[in-house]
Amino acid sequence: MYVDFAIENKSFFDLNPLICGYEYCKSSHSFGPAKRSHYLIHYVVRGKGMFHTSSETYYVKKGECFLIKPDEITTYVADKDEPWYYIWIGFDGNLAKRLDNIEVPVFKMPYNVFEEMLSVNEYLGTREEFLSSKLFSIFSYIFIKEKRDNHIEIVKNYINNNYMRKIYIEDIAKVVNLDRHYLSNIFKKSEGISMKEYLTKKRMNEAKKLLLANYSIKEICFMVGYDDIFVFSKAFKNLCGVSPKNWIKINN
Repeated sequence: MYVDFAIENKSFFDLNPLICGYEYCKSSHSFGPAKRSHYLIHYVVRGKGMFHTSSETYYVKKGECFLIKPDEITTYVADKDEPWYYIWIGFDGNLAKRLDNIEVPVFKMPYNVFEEMLSVNEYLGTREEFLSSKLFSIFSYIFIKEKRDNHIEIVKNYINNNYMRKIYIEDIAKVVNLDRHYLSNIFKKSEGISMKEYLTKKRMNEAKKLLLANYSIKEICFMVGYDDIFVFSKAFKNLCGVSPKNWIKINN
């Protein structure tokens, strides 16, 4: 049984679905040799089989995926005794190129992401958007274990978007799931200032904008994350050299 869902090529920039379907394969059913112009991922729901590339042969079983890259010649064959049932999705897009760095094209994935694709026909008019969201989920699983040195950027983004709240270093450390002392050390080494200093600097820069927009000091105090005007004014003066009141006189 072979089913290929009808979808439109909407040319989404990041992850753009092109084909999607599923097949219950017969014993020893094979496909290929074949070459494609897009990326293609098969998820094996049941059974097993062999996946042949130009240089390797992989045995793929239930719960695993096999990845086909553009212009790669491949063949895949269902097992004689336990032929596979798989779900596939083909796609292109700018983010899809990250898959070129994957050396082993067979990997495990949770079933639910692919199972949800089977309800694509329920999304009339937005099938492509629905499948694109599934592709982002797939990518999050594929690259979840990828080692990245982006803790600092995550912290800075968190501070930049939460400075107006009453946040603490412990809160920030939880965001990246790191020990607060370790995070404090690597942040200061990277940025030259502590997280607390970075937070204060962000708050005062925003406070300056609000002063120029003619908000009152009391209003600004709460808008940049303080609940005490005296504490806010003291922090402002320590960083800017003058009180908020004098700063606006100088810069007006």
